[in-house]
Amino acid sequence: MRIAVVAPSSRFDDWREVEARLSALAAAAHPGVEIAFHPQCGLADGHFAGSDEDRAAALIDAANDPAVDAIWFARGGYGSNRIAQRAIAAFGPAARDKAWLGYSDAGFLLAGLYRAGFANVAHGPMPRDIVRDGGEAAVERALAWLAERSGAALEPGLEAGRHHAAFNITVLGMLLGTQLEPDLADHVLRYPGQRSAVRPGPGGDRPQLVRTRRHPLSGPCRHRPRLGQQGGPVRSSLRT
Repeated sequence: MRIAVVAPSSRFDDWREVEARLSALAAAAHPGVEIAFHPQCGLADGHFAGSDEDRAAALIDAANDPAVDAIWFARGGYGSNRIAQRAIAAFGPAARDKAWLGYSDAGFLLAGLYRAGFANVAHGPMPRDIVRDGGEAAVERALAWLAERSGAALEPGLEAGRHHAAFNITVLGMLLGTQLEPDLADHVLRYPGQRSAVRPGPGGDRPQLVRTRRHPLSGPCRHRPRLGQQGGPVRSSLRT
C-alpha cells in the first residue's frame, strides 16, 4: 500500500523530521505500507507550503496517480480553501478510489470531496501531529485506519446506520454557502470541544450537533473509526 503525503495549506518546515519518524512508525507497525512525502512538502512561499499553483499541482498529481492508495494531508493551518475547488475539478477516476484523511484547514478539501461523492474521506490526525505530546499514538491510529480501516481507530459513540460529519467549527462556518458545502441533511455534525453532548436538530432532516472531547474522524459514517482533530466530513470519525 502507498500513502501519499501532501501539504495543501501552511508551510511544513519540519517535514524531514516528520517524514523520518512517520516512516519508522509505519515500518514497525505496518511493514507493507509505504509513506511517500510529495516533494512539494518542502516548498515555502510566505505562509504557505509553496504557491497556490504548486500546492494544487501536487495535490492533483498525487490524487490522479493510480499507484497511490490514500492521500494524507500533512498539516493544517490555512490555504487549502484557496485551491480546493480547482484541484477537485481536476481529479480523475483514480482519485475516487483513494482514502482521504485530515482535519483543521483540510476540512475545506474533505467537504468538497464529500460533496463530489467521494466515499472514503475521514476527519482525523495528520502526519505533523507526530511531533506533538502524545501525537505518536494518534498518528498510529490514523495509520491503522488508512492501512486497514481498523475499527479500533474510530471515535466512540458513532451511531450505526447514521451519517456523521466532522469539522473545525470555523471551517464549517466559512464553507457554508460555497461550492464546497456538502449536503449535511440528516447528519450528525461532530466538532472538537471540552465535553460531549448531543442536541437534536429542530427538524427531522436537520443536522444534529455533537460536541466531542476528542477530534473525530468523520464523513458519511457507516462504521466506527476514532481518530483525530478538525476537518471536514469523513466516512468515519477517528479519535486522538
